Amino acid sequence: MLTLHQSPAQAKNEQRITSLEMAEITQTLHKNLLQSVRNQEVSWSQVTGLKFQLSEYSDASGRKLPMYEFNQAESLYIASKFNDEVRARLVVRWMQLEQENSKLKRRLKLRDDERLTLELIAKYLIPGDQKSIANKLGVARRTVSAVKCGRTRSARIMSALIDQAVYNKEQNRQLVIGYAPDLLGQAISRLGGGAHV
Repeated sequence: MLTLHQSPAQAKNEQRITSLEMAEITQTLHKNLLQSVRNQEVSWSQVTGLKFQLSEYSDASGRKLPMYEFNQAESLYIASKFNDEVRARLVVRWMQLEQENSKLKRRLKLRDDERLTLELIAKYLIPGDQKSIANKLGVARRTVSAVKCGRTRSARIMSALIDQAVYNKEQNRQLVIGYAPDLLGQAISRLGGGAHV
């Protein structure tokens, strides 16, 4: 018997697709796919020593119904029962998932102080700040955005972002798009309304 060993960390971070998505890809009814999975699980278990991960989902009426969650190897094994076109669609879906996953992995591993700083910067920047910083530093806006989002590091851009966020906070610049409460309060009193903002 071939035994597949996975650490809990690998299993936790592993990309998975559900039997619901597989039913959509294979263009079969979910209940029929579940029956096929149950039949195929016997052989899979004999060879690998593992069972498919059973889970559940809520339908439109709120009922809890069974579904499976598959890793790539399991889903390709299940798809071996289907025709070439279905297997091709499943391979394309896994390629999309891998591409999405690689984009997520490109983000930097941030220290706690870096993460907190970026959260505070995001809190105090207002619309147009990134563009003005990009113009002032002579860099592309997407470069400023990449630093602000933690995808890349640049001491010069980070310094400019911090300076702008501190300025906005100290000047009590409007941090939320909309009208300042004191402006609305003055307008209401001048227009003769009795409501207070």
